[in-house]
Amino acid sequence: MCVGMGRTRIDNRRSDGRTEGVVVRHQRGCRIREGSECSCRPSFQAQVWSPRDGRPVRKTFSTVADAVAWRRETQVAVRAGRAGAPSLVTLREAAERWLELAGSGVVRTRSGDRYKPSALRSYEGALRRALPEIGHLRLSGVTRNHLQDLVDAMVAEGRAPSTVRNALLPLRAIYRRALAREDVRLNPTVGVTLPAVRGKRDRVARPEEGVRVAQDLVRSGCRRR
Repeated sequence: MCVGMGRTRIDNRRSDGRTEGVVVRHQRGCRIREGSECSCRPSFQAQVWSPRDGRPVRKTFSTVADAVAWRRETQVAVRAGRAGAPSLVTLREAAERWLELAGSGVVRTRSGDRYKPSALRSYEGALRRALPEIGHLRLSGVTRNHLQDLVDAMVAEGRAPSTVRNALLPLRAIYRRALAREDVRLNPTVGVTLPAVRGKRDRVARPEEGVRVAQDLVRSGCRRR
């Protein structure tokens, strides 16, 4: 398996002659590049062709068994429409496009109404907090852990729970649209743990406090006369 010049393909040939399988990826210092036996711990990149996307879906594993198992599962998922090649669009690009479409009225709320300018300004402010951290990632590459880390960092900074929750609102809207358009297969905003927002409860005055308030009101009324 480890004989070759840097890569070895474990083939599975389809009836149309297309070769798909698992590629063995050797490390840079591996002696196999010099024509000798493998001297590294190679990784194994499995790939499945996605006809819909016109490009392969790839994932790398530390063992060939895991790569082969993933490939078989992904083949089934691709045929069923549950998997596909990751989007090349970054989260920052998707956010800018979403704001543009929402501002023009193309993208609307769940109820079908246009987003209010104040809501869009709030979304822009929230994205200014998130995009420097994860905006460079592909839209399909953002995971729940990325968003949880973002939330945890804001909590550690002492941000109010309502501020933390509002920071996730534009991301939810962006991924809701991306999921509906099948640009992504999963919504990473689902399942993110957020701090609870608890409103301040009204304090009930003690009886003696009520008496004093009533006396003050009576006195103030008398003075007006």
